[in-house]
Amino acid sequence: MSQLIGAITATGFAAGSSIALLAGLRGSDRINLKRDTATGLGFVVGSLWMAAGSTWLDMANDVHEIPDSVFGQGGIGDPGPGGAVLCMAFTALFFKWKKMLIPSVLGISIAVAADAAGGLGDSAVNAIQMFTGKLG
Repeated sequence: MSQLIGAITATGFAAGSSIALLAGLRGSDRINLKRDTATGLGFVVGSLWMAAGSTWLDMANDVHEIPDSVFGQGGIGDPGPGGAVLCMAFTALFFKWKKMLIPSVLGISIAVAADAAGGLGDSAVNAIQMFTGKLG
């Protein structure tokens, strides 16, 4: 298969998606983030950071620490791994946010938590990672 711009590694996808997220958060005229798109793009960015590994994986885990301390590791009791994902998703998607930073950070954290929890969320993370692997 011929490639349009050449090979792209997982790191390339992680960096590109991160730039897109930052551009949207800063107010790009090309990327208009609302609550749902900020959460979704954050989820994709988190999935790609985990696929890239190394420093990118460290960043994903670091971003995940704050929401996980509230929703996962005893902050509100023990909702279980899937319950923590659900709480983060509901927080990101059901509140009105003036700034899209919180839903995007929660989206990154949801990807990390879903990967650890397994189930359908883990399947979504794996699908994103496998799809970009086929593109690269």
